[in-house]
Amino acid sequence: MTQDPNRYTVGELAKEAGLTVRTLQHYDNIGLLPPSGRTEGGRRYYTDADMLELTQIVFYKSVGIKLSDIRDRLSNAPTPKELENFFNGQLSLLLQKIGALQLAMSVLEASIDIVRAEKLPPWEILVELIRTAKGSSLSDWAGFNPSPSLLSNIEAGGLATLSGIMGYYNTMRELMVKAVALHETGIAPESIEGQAFGKRWWKEVVVSVTNGHDEALKDMASMGTSRKEWSVADRRLFELAEPFIEAAVAAYISQNNIAVPEMVQGRDHM
Repeated sequence: MTQDPNRYTVGELAKEAGLTVRTLQHYDNIGLLPPSGRTEGGRRYYTDADMLELTQIVFYKSVGIKLSDIRDRLSNAPTPKELENFFNGQLSLLLQKIGALQLAMSVLEASIDIVRAEKLPPWEILVELIRTAKGSSLSDWAGFNPSPSLLSNIEAGGLATLSGIMGYYNTMRELMVKAVALHETGIAPESIEGQAFGKRWWKEVVVSVTNGHDEALKDMASMGTSRKEWSVADRRLFELAEPFIEAAVAAYISQNNIAVPEMVQGRDHM
């Protein structure tokens, strides 16, 4: 520590923050965290206020925020509400990146399932799945308004948060890719594997947002007839997966004697 207990040399500040001297020099060069002054001997020094700013920089950077955006946050002294909006935006970006990675993994897992069944991968379909994965995002559904019955069940099921709805969206897309893989490998919807899929779709995609309530089930079934409101990429993904989903869920409902409204029977439940 320097002679002044409220001052830090660049080396001392770097050690306190767990960073390198080179990193702090870079922050100085780009105007993100310049030193508060220089000693009589010409050495740069930082203060407790600088330490607080550096703590914020480390936090922002750890959650994936760009240095240019961090500089704006520090220089504009945002209000708590502005910080909340900023953090929500960053959370949305991170969740979208996670979703894209999860879907890419699902495509790879689907490819493994196909070749494990000693079939040649359907390259055109796999490329289309990858293209669809890159072209779809939850933000494409920003203008979609669920019915009151669906909204009520979504809120009751804890899916009304950003993390909750992103998790649901990613699960739905993962299962769509799985359905394409099962269809391409010739798995029968009525088989054990087909019924394991039907159970997952019914519980994780349907029941999680309807609670099995008749009105909500009807509203969800009607969504399948208004696909022009869907995002183009997600609509195409569902079209590829729909034949298997429809057959597997119908077989699951029948085999497990699940009571559903008449208009829901035989639908793909989306």
